[in-house]
Amino acid sequence: MPDPDAPKGMQYRIAPDVIRVAAARVYGSQTFKAAKQQETLLRFLVEDYLAGRAQNGSREAVIAEFFADRTPEEADKKLAWAMARLSEKLTQYYATEGADDPIRIATNAVLGCLDFKMWEGEVTSTAIPANKLPLRLALPLIALIAALIVGVAALFWPGEFAGGVLSSKRSTSLEQPVQVPDFPERYLALSVPELTDLAREYLYPTLDMERQRVAIAISREVIRRDPENGTGYATAGYSLATLSLLSSGGALSRRHLKDAGWMRDQALARSPEDAWVLSAAAVVAFAEQDFQTSVETSERAYSLGSHDPHVSAAYGLIAIVTNRYENAREASEKDRIVDLPYTAIARERLYALASFHVGEYGDTIEILEAAEREGRGYNVTTVMYLAAAHQAAGNHERAKAMVQRIRAEWPTFRPEMIATVFFRDPNETEYLMQNLAAAGWSFID
Repeated sequence: MPDPDAPKGMQYRIAPDVIRVAAARVYGSQTFKAAKQQETLLRFLVEDYLAGRAQNGSREAVIAEFFADRTPEEADKKLAWAMARLSEKLTQYYATEGADDPIRIATNAVLGCLDFKMWEGEVTSTAIPANKLPLRLALPLIALIAALIVGVAALFWPGEFAGGVLSSKRSTSLEQPVQVPDFPERYLALSVPELTDLAREYLYPTLDMERQRVAIAISREVIRRDPENGTGYATAGYSLATLSLLSSGGALSRRHLKDAGWMRDQALARSPEDAWVLSAAAVVAFAEQDFQTSVETSERAYSLGSHDPHVSAAYGLIAIVTNRYENAREASEKDRIVDLPYTAIARERLYALASFHVGEYGDTIEILEAAEREGRGYNVTTVMYLAAAHQAAGNHERAKAMVQRIRAEWPTFRPEMIATVFFRDPNETEYLMQNLAAAGWSFID
């Protein structure tokens, strides 16, 4: 029946079960499968609404859950950005897969919560009796309810629904602990030193979260076999610190960082003068935003083990994110031939990225284009730097082509997030973003 307190234009209250069905359809879409952080925020906001806690908005709840480790000003900015990204994803979903959905979910940026509306007539509703639903709305809604029944059935008869949406594992989220895979059995015959080197290879590419998890799994096996050896703890700490940075701003980030700190402490207690242990400790310190300790520890590690390609790669990483670009170039160029494919690629990319920041745009372009041409791979970061380097070098058409490529191959990518997380100097971040903007990239205000 009508809600007497509803604002003008609101006739009915949408039933909670109907909201859950509508939200489940959004969660299961291809749009949100490719946007796990937005899916996580959406799930949180839906549950906050259904629990009756969102009458005055969800701003405080979202900040407490995801951005509690930020200052109030930073948290507000992070929330505004997160809500803008969620709104963008919802718009994309309803323009494609969700075009016929009878219920639309929209963000309320002011209150930091969600609005739920019946699509016909743009009227927000409150409990529409089934016999009052127009047929155009009823049929899709029945399909949504049927999908929910299938999802519930899968919980009780998983074998019958193994190929469905519920069978896919979530690779990352803002609210769940890291999912560490089992130790790969194909590596059982390897020795502890071999496993240690293998785990360190899995640290690259840095943005590949699945490889980070495998690095933790292998490190866990190293610790099991040799619990007094600090290197296993060190590699696990390095990987957890990386995961903390990649999920920056929320509860999961803090959990990863706490675990990384524990691993770092265990490693240093066992092997305080080991170059790799110190390298990993420097990465953890950077994730903790203790930049002075990070730089000092990284310098100590490099002085002890510059011959170790993993140590020099870690040193180059810390150097580039702490604005010591010539140091990063020196460490990455030294002993350029490395018989470790992922580490060699990481060192090469660090050299190319550092070259951009010292104005050697030609080196950046030459190295990154040669790497892709010769089959050494590329990722969204390398294409982003290629776009910025071509723009800075005056190759405007090539820069525009790179920006178009990013949009086509990585539609959910946001370069400002990578720059904010990994670079300490706002001037360098701004210069990188300015070149991308000049090449045609548009940023959310």
